[in-house]
Amino acid sequence: MEYIIILTVMLFSITKVIPQDNLKKPIFNAMTPYFWVKNINETIPENKDGSFVYGGHSCHITNFNYLFRHAARYPSLPWIQKMDNISTILREDPFVVAKHPFIGNWRTTFPKSKQYQQSVVGDREMLQLGERFGKRFRNNVRKNAGKIMFETTSKDRTKQSKSKFCLGLENVIGKHSMTTSTDDRLLRYYEYCGKYIKEVDQNNETLTEFYKFLNGDEMKSVVNKVRQKIGTSEIEPAEVVTIQQICAFELGIFEKSKWCQFFEMEDLLIIDYLIDIRNYWEMGYGYNINWQTSCAYTSRLFKMFRNVVYGKPPNETYPEPFVVQFGHTDTIIPLYTAFGLFNDSQKILADNYQMNKNRTFRTSLIGPFSANLGFGLYKCDTTMDYVIRLFVNEEPVVIPACGQTSCLFSQFERYYHHLANCNVKQICEVNTNMTSNSFITSSDLLLVLLLTYLSCIMILLK
Repeated sequence: MEYIIILTVMLFSITKVIPQDNLKKPIFNAMTPYFWVKNINETIPENKDGSFVYGGHSCHITNFNYLFRHAARYPSLPWIQKMDNISTILREDPFVVAKHPFIGNWRTTFPKSKQYQQSVVGDREMLQLGERFGKRFRNNVRKNAGKIMFETTSKDRTKQSKSKFCLGLENVIGKHSMTTSTDDRLLRYYEYCGKYIKEVDQNNETLTEFYKFLNGDEMKSVVNKVRQKIGTSEIEPAEVVTIQQICAFELGIFEKSKWCQFFEMEDLLIIDYLIDIRNYWEMGYGYNINWQTSCAYTSRLFKMFRNVVYGKPPNETYPEPFVVQFGHTDTIIPLYTAFGLFNDSQKILADNYQMNKNRTFRTSLIGPFSANLGFGLYKCDTTMDYVIRLFVNEEPVVIPACGQTSCLFSQFERYYHHLANCNVKQICEVNTNMTSNSFITSSDLLLVLLLTYLSCIMILLK
């Protein structure tokens, strides 16, 4: 009997543990550190993206607009509270603690006072990105250093990111005067769009596919495996996602986490897909209003570049188009969508996980901490044509406007005319309800009848 008990415990304790270095990959959605996507040791040649050959002609960058998501940070307060709750529940189970003693001693490693604050990893990310940016565009940045406008949101994490980025940039080009402004309407535009708030943010149907997948077969498989490995049946799908978040944040900030042992690679990919469903419907291609909200951003972008290509109108108040900005996931993903990037043939739904395994709309790859979207405007020597390039995470991407990594600005502008000439007030106007519509219609009809009657009277009097 003793041998049976020992054997049972041994079998129950066997888990497929992945070496933690193998988990430092883009599989943790928006909580993925930037240098799990990019090679931190990559050598950046001097002025790498400062010039290139287009159609046999040498083209040199004249202006740029670069948007960075803020760098790696601590969890939000709601997530910290969820982490506290699940650890408390598991600590109260003596079998779980006997099997995993660390759970009995674990207390959240994320102080509530640091919620949303940039971590040491985030400091390193932005410092290095500032250096990399300075090297990629060295000649142009040095020449126009005093003209660069730095823009952040009102959140501390974007201001912290800007500060570290500028230190890295100074390491390459030296100290220069820098102008910084805060603009939530430009960089948190989604908060100022009534239609988006009503039709997406407050719409119960937005997360229909998310909850279907959360309670679907793939997630049930993950939950069952995690329950078995931990040794309890008392955790639900949402709590498994919380454990995944502990793993992601601890691994990202401290480079190790005992919570990661409860997942296999396929489990993490399934949870990654779950969160992508949410992002797709809240920020991506799920609803048109998601990308239409970016009108304030895109219309200004085109206006600044038009000022360069066609000449600046008198009394123009827009800043010089050398802009470096720091925003959020909700800033950058709608912009990818607006420009038609990472648009897969399949919608991201609860019932097509297998079909979307190779999707390009993968937040872990395109929207990790410090993700960046850049627009570079180049002028070609002999033709004097202006050409534009788009960069995602420092690499040129194919632009739908021309099917290449470089487009004539005229072609780019024509293709995206709806982004250049949009009216944010009209886009974000909330439709009135049926009652008010009926009232307006009735009032208008009464006015028409009254005017018609008066016209008839005037004719008779003549």
